[in-house]
This record gives sequence, structure tokens and C-alpha cells, in this order.
Amino acid sequence: MSGDHGRKCETFNTVTNQWTLLFDLDTPISCCLPVKVDNYITCIGGCSFDTDEENIEKCTVICMKDRSTRSVPLQFAYRKRYRSFQCIRAVIRKSIFR
Repeated sequence: MSGDHGRKCETFNTVTNQWTLLFDLDTPISCCLPVKVDNYITCIGGCSFDTDEENIEKCTVICMKDRSTRSVPLQFAYRKRYRSFQCIRAVIRKSIFR
């Protein structure tokens, strides 16, 4: 998730050292942990520019075929000392798209 205040979803090819735009996001997101597996991108946490950089306490799965999204809440522990959220548990199943 990058560019245009987190509205771009891009992938990086480590062989060619090139970025490729996959698609634009409806809702901007930044500082998340994105992971691509098969045709799904899972974004854990992050913050939203639309809500004054409010922390996103959910895990969003994006289906690359039709760009549909599904979200599930996360359980977080807030650590004031480092002012960051740590993910304690997130359970994602492919059945979320059924």
C-alpha cells in the first residue's frame, strides 16, 4: 500500500527491481502489514488518512480477482512506551469469502 496517501496497491518484483500497480484502493491505508498469498492480499492493521491517521484495528483481505474486500477485527495490546500497536491474534480463513 503506497502512493497518493495510501490509495495505491502495488507489488515489487525482486528479480526486475520494478514496482507494478495492481489497483487503486477505495479507502486509503498506510503503515499496514500486507501479505500476498495466491490471489489474496491480507492487510493487517495500519492507519487511515481519512480519519486523522486513526489506527485500523482490523485485518482486511482483498481478493485480487474482483477487488472485493472482507474485514475481521483484531485484538491488540497498546504499548504506550513505543506508541505502537502489536497484533496479538488474527485468524484469517479463506471461508471469509464464501
